[in-house]
Amino acid sequence: MDVIAERTYQVTGLSELTLRIGRPEREGASDNHFCAYEILGPLTRRTMRFGGVDPIQALLHAIFAASLDLELSEEFVRNLLSLHGQPGYLGLPAPEATPRPPGLSESSDRVSR
Repeated sequence: MDVIAERTYQVTGLSELTLRIGRPEREGASDNHFCAYEILGPLTRRTMRFGGVDPIQALLHAIFAASLDLELSEEFVRNLLSLHGQPGYLGLPAPEATPRPPGLSESSDRVSR
């Protein structure tokens, strides 16, 4: 994964948790793009990739998914995760922050694991 962004979270009483976002990449000869991310923490380790119809959509999907994964992480659930001294603050947009434009079907959004 070619990392384009990285954020480090503090974990109370444990080592830090790092979120890394990869560069969106075209999948073979198709028009689909995928963006990987990884969460590397003392209690949680996860690597995923999400797709989109272009690099921007793939990047947004990966950021939204990473936000959800962080909220489900053991570090967050145990209330140990903080960013810049703010407990429970992730500093990432929530998926519901971007409503689907009128006329766009759900089949336009595809996820790859």
